[in-house]
This record gives sequence, structure tokens and C-alpha cells, in this order.
Amino acid sequence: CGGMRISGSNSLVEGFTIRNGLTENYGGGLYLEAASTVRDCLVVSNQADGAGGIMIGSSGTLIENCSIQSNRADRFGGGVVFSRATGVVFNCIIGANVASNYGGGVLFIGAGTVSNSWIADNRSGRGGGVYLEDGGRLINSIMVGNRATQDGGGLFSVQGGYVAHCTVVSNTAGEIGGGMYHDQSEAWNSIVYYNDANFSPNIRSESSVISNVCTTPGLGGFTFTDSPRFVKMSVRDFRLAPGSPCIDAGANRPAVGTDYLGTVRPLAGLPGSPALYDVGAYEYEPNWDAGYGSIGNGWRRLNWFGDYIPMGGQGWIWHNKHGFFYVWPDASPENVWLFAQDMGWLWTGYAVYPFLYRASDGAWLWYNGATNPRWFRNMTTGQWESRP
Repeated sequence: CGGMRISGSNSLVEGFTIRNGLTENYGGGLYLEAASTVRDCLVVSNQADGAGGIMIGSSGTLIENCSIQSNRADRFGGGVVFSRATGVVFNCIIGANVASNYGGGVLFIGAGTVSNSWIADNRSGRGGGVYLEDGGRLINSIMVGNRATQDGGGLFSVQGGYVAHCTVVSNTAGEIGGGMYHDQSEAWNSIVYYNDANFSPNIRSESSVISNVCTTPGLGGFTFTDSPRFVKMSVRDFRLAPGSPCIDAGANRPAVGTDYLGTVRPLAGLPGSPALYDVGAYEYEPNWDAGYGSIGNGWRRLNWFGDYIPMGGQGWIWHNKHGFFYVWPDASPENVWLFAQDMGWLWTGYAVYPFLYRASDGAWLWYNGATNPRWFRNMTTGQWESRP
């Protein structure tokens, strides 16, 4: 072992920087022989024949909140190797690792789970980002900028294992499967788009089950080809933008209860619609005004709220009946806080308006729709109030 060898069960490695380990065997940075926890560590610039960063050789291991970067394997597993061990890598950055043959970022042999992780800019012969063989699970993770000189730029999977709720974008392969090379494996509720290869730029599927996946060209069954519509792909912001076809397009397979960021899954994509799983690593959280229609000159119409226009992108809007409102930044369709200079903070939502709760005195108000003046029925006191 080059850096650190852990052989005692229930060991904890926390807050370490493990750097410049070197071995001709396995585990340049860490070799975990017994069930252990590795937390909040930086594993960087280590080198080995296999598992340049971390070798997981025992089931029950947890690696969380770690950065595993710029490690190198002369043969396989540049960043992390699962050697028939049912450990978990959670909420980690696995980036810029290199393996000559297989699994630039992660190599699964028979078992293991990577969840809620960012796997980027790794390189290998096959499986630039991830290589799965005879099992392994990849969930709620993002694979971007990985490269394979042969097949499977983002991921190479053979004889088992599955990919669920992942986003696989901007990976490249020198030969086949820029996004994924999937052989006798399974993928669902994932985005595999904007990848590149000489053949099958996004997915090469051999006797695999691919369902509810956004990719092009379509693979039949439950794949769809429309652009996924990210918030800002140029800065690797792969959250779903309003109107994305991936919203509410997932299969009802509850492999996970949250998304990459920890947001609860599933959520309703539009007010009043049922809660359905989204496709990709991110669950779409609708803006407070989800479902509005444009009515020209910047004005918007929201069926439950009326007509308004955003004022300069600082949270202020002008409502055609109420005038200026400041909208609380974390507002959602069910939970909208508005600030009005003459009434203070008001709470409402798509299922509540035209009722509003006034925070200053705890009164419930009902707005009757009139203007000049506006009339509100104070449901707490039973009196009418007028406002300009």
C-alpha cells in the first residue's frame, strides 16, 4: 500500500489529506481491508498499479464528502475501485483521475454503490468516468467531461449493474458510446445527451434495458429525444429549466427518495399536478410562478394570481391590481411570501389566493378583485379594509 492501509473494522478516517502515495500494487492513497468510514478527506495525486486513489476491499465501507482527484492507476481504477465489496461512495467529487485500461474515475467489480457524486474529467481506455462489471450501482450522479480512448466515455457497463437518475453529458469516446456503452445492464430515469464518439455518440446498448431515458437517437420503448433543457450547460449547471421534457417524465421506480442536492423526490412539476419522478440527477423545483403564460412586452399571466411583470430581476414585480410586490427568493407555488410597502409581509399560494395571511397582525384577508380602491375582507375581525 502506498498511502494508508486500514485493516481494523469500524475505523474512521476523517479530515485527512492523503497525497503522493505510491505503490506497485493496489491503493495508492488508501487501501480499505475492513469496513471503515472515510469522511471529509482529500485524496489527491496518488499512484498505483490498480486503484490509484482508494481501494475498497471490504463490504460495509462508507466514503462520504471526499474529494478524490488527480490520482493515477497504471492499469485500472484511477480514482476508486470496488473489489466485490458492497460499500458506498456518497456525495464525493471524483475528478481528473486516470487509468490506462478501465475505469478512469470509478471501477466496480461485482458490487458497490456511488451516489450523489460528481464524476468529471477522468480518462481511461474504457469507461472514462465509470466502469461496471458484474454489478454495481450508480445513482443520482453527474458524469461530465470524461474521456475513453476506446469505448464508454462516461460509462462502460457489462453483465449487470444499473444506472438510475443520472445525468451523463459532454463525455467522449474514441470509438463507441460517448455517453454510455451498456452491455446486459440497465438504465432508467437518466439523461444521456450531448456526448460524442465515432459510433453511437450517446448510448450503445447491447441486450440492455433502457427506460425513461432522454437521449438521441431514440432507442425505442421508453426513451425520448427532445433536448433536456438545462439551466446553463456552459457552466455545467445541469438543473432542469422550466419546460424541460425531463420534468415528470420518470418511471415510478422509487430507487431514491432525494436527488443529487438532497431535494425530495418526486415533486409535482406544475401546481396541482401529481408528484412524479423527473429524469436526470436533479429533481425540478418549480418557481413560484410555474406555469405562467407570456402575454407580451414582458408581462406574464398566472391563472391563479393574475397579470404581472418582473421588475429588473431583483425579486420585485408589478401586479396589475396590487402594484409593487417583493417575492421571497425561495418561494414555491405552494408557499409564496410577498412584501407590500403598505401591508408588510403576506403569505399565499396557488391553492390559497385570493386569501392572504398578513404576518404583522396574524389576520386572514380575502381580496375581492376590485381596484381603485382595493377591498379586502378581514376574515379575522369580520371588517372590510380598503387600500389604494
